[in-house]
Amino acid sequence: MLDYVYGHDQLIAQFVAQLIPSCRARGFNASALTAMGIIDGDGRLVAGMVYHNWDPEAGVLEMSGAALPGVQWLSRETIRRMYSYPFLQCDCQ
Repeated sequence: MLDYVYGHDQLIAQFVAQLIPSCRARGFNASALTAMGIIDGDGRLVAGMVYHNWDPEAGVLEMSGAALPGVQWLSRETIRRMYSYPFLQCDCQ
């Protein structure tokens, strides 16, 4: 069973950055991001989505995600939640 965590943007962004080789050293711009974490049944953070580089005038937002290898985290509910933020809350195109 999966659960979702919000409000821990920096922790989740660091987790995601460490799983993306080209992002490990620089990470994400800490002052301008929002993140969503995916927690497994044992309470471990197994995946995360980071929303960054939002341009409200253009209606675009970048989304970066990463997960631990071999973990099944991409469910219908995860997809619904990961796209709710950019399209419903930020009104991206």
